[in-house]
Amino acid sequence: MMDELSAYFEGTRLSPWSWWCSERSSHEDEVPVQKRSSWKESFPPQELLDTEDGERIAAWFSQHLPAMRLGDKTLTAREKQLQAMSLRDYISARQQCEVTCEEYAKALLKRMMHYSYMNAFMYLDNMPHQTEYILEQARDLDKKAREEGISAIAPLYGLPVPVKGTMATTDFPSSAGHGLLHDCYAKMDAGMVTLLRSKHAVIMGKTNVPDFAASFTTANYSNGCTLNPYDHGLLPGGSSGGAASAVATYIAPLALSEDTGGSTRMPALQNQCFGYDPSRNHYPNDGNAAITFTNDQVGLLARSLEDILPMDAALLGLEAEHAAARAGAPALRDIRVGLPQWPFVEFFVPEGCHSSFGQPHMRISDAVAAKYEAVKGSLGSAGVGLVEGEWPTTYSSQLGREINSLAEIMYGRIVNGKPCDTGLLTSTHSFSGQVAQWVSIYLGAEVSLSDLISDIRDFGDHQPGHFLEGSGKMDESQFRYVMAIQPEVVRIYNSYFNTHNVDVILLPGLMCDAITWKDIASGACPVRVFEDGEWIIKEIPSMMPVSVSMFTLKNIPIPKIMVPTGLDESGRPTGVQLWGRAPPVEQLYDDEYAKTFDLAFLHTAKVLIDSLQNKPSLKRVDAPVAAELRLGMPRSESAPLGGA
Repeated sequence: MMDELSAYFEGTRLSPWSWWCSERSSHEDEVPVQKRSSWKESFPPQELLDTEDGERIAAWFSQHLPAMRLGDKTLTAREKQLQAMSLRDYISARQQCEVTCEEYAKALLKRMMHYSYMNAFMYLDNMPHQTEYILEQARDLDKKAREEGISAIAPLYGLPVPVKGTMATTDFPSSAGHGLLHDCYAKMDAGMVTLLRSKHAVIMGKTNVPDFAASFTTANYSNGCTLNPYDHGLLPGGSSGGAASAVATYIAPLALSEDTGGSTRMPALQNQCFGYDPSRNHYPNDGNAAITFTNDQVGLLARSLEDILPMDAALLGLEAEHAAARAGAPALRDIRVGLPQWPFVEFFVPEGCHSSFGQPHMRISDAVAAKYEAVKGSLGSAGVGLVEGEWPTTYSSQLGREINSLAEIMYGRIVNGKPCDTGLLTSTHSFSGQVAQWVSIYLGAEVSLSDLISDIRDFGDHQPGHFLEGSGKMDESQFRYVMAIQPEVVRIYNSYFNTHNVDVILLPGLMCDAITWKDIASGACPVRVFEDGEWIIKEIPSMMPVSVSMFTLKNIPIPKIMVPTGLDESGRPTGVQLWGRAPPVEQLYDDEYAKTFDLAFLHTAKVLIDSLQNKPSLKRVDAPVAAELRLGMPRSESAPLGGA
């Protein structure tokens, strides 16, 4: 693949349209015919999966995970410098004509191909010349800049942006990670892709996802298992694991993600990325294969919040609004941070209540607690107001007692004569219908839902096929109820901010330690559980701690950031979450309002994050694969960028 890439770089330069049309002409006017993609060697073999033996599958991962590839000895000093650039570095250099779009894209693509074994990207098999197509986009923008002036390619100036594999694209395959759709192209772009093109970004391929994004790791037989650059034995997280792995590997400074139940935040935690999960409809969601009508939201992954903020401003044309929010951000000593314990630090289902996932009484692990307490201590020492407090209580007529108001609406309702969990699982009733709609409208593919379900390969706690098959079978009245109570949930959530007069709430990134392939393959991970009157470490399905840390309250529009806090003593990535207030009920369905609502939270969070990242023990740590790059060096101390 590297020889092929070099040949394309040095040889004939196809125009983007001539190459793209030659690839698509054979099926442009035909209904796509679905055939199974080839089975990738990095995904467990079919005969092993058929055994459903978790221990054997976990052993397969232990035996077959490749050694980490450290360093590309062919890199020049210039290429290292380009690969190490932040988003802000690149845009500044391009504005000053110190680098071309093509040169920068070429440097990143070289890194993408060197680490292609990590499966962060899809379609390197059936779109082998995509690197050249990506370069053609960059060349076109360079040409536009030469002819019309550098401002003609503002505001993103040819920034290469990897797009999550669930997003429809007309010029890259659009399979949402499913093997039967591996060769399908979309008839129209997703809204976020259209927005990127209009802002003069380069679409840098599609990042790997589990089938239809329905897992908290990233694996499918048609593209393989995505690997974590910190330790290949760790999950990359999901469903935006390809995006997070690519960013942490320095293949790109920023990538598009999407979060239904942690799909931005879980990969951010596992890969030491900053994960911005906006409130609903902050970015356009149309054309992204979705699981629910309430939870799914396109987001951003980057190695610093300083790259997320200008990207947000550029995408939505909010430079002035961001400047105003930055100027109005409170001083560190004026910020009040809420510290609710239930359900994020210690979780239990109150007596008489019901949770669909059947979680036990759990508490955060020792390693997670150490980082969480260190974050609290650091902020407190800096003068931040730390507020211990829970959600207000309410009287439950069903239970006949006072109960935490958030617990009551999440787990204490009876609907249609049955206990009703008002969280994620009930919201997925529409999942199968939304998949069928996306496949029909965006791909025009003739494939049945039953064929799509039967072709997905599950193992251990990685269950996208089971998840898709189970949707559409919930109680319809409970589903309608969950859709209808969103304003009530928002009022209860915001009551924490009103009662305790806080600006943000601080949560552990995950209840358990960063999860491994062994954990997910075997179907169990170690969690601190209260059993028989004492706290013990017990192996339970990893879905249980993940469901609390990632699914909770995702059905209302809360702006969230996963903040990397370095590694724990065993070398696993850690993080904390910052959550803001939800929008007022009267603005819940105003998409224009949603574009600016998050800004005050983002810039308040930045004040807190800047303080944390100044503390060495809580600072984001680079992955081993980044050691070859000259990182952390100010541009003024680096080799000068040549004119272009």
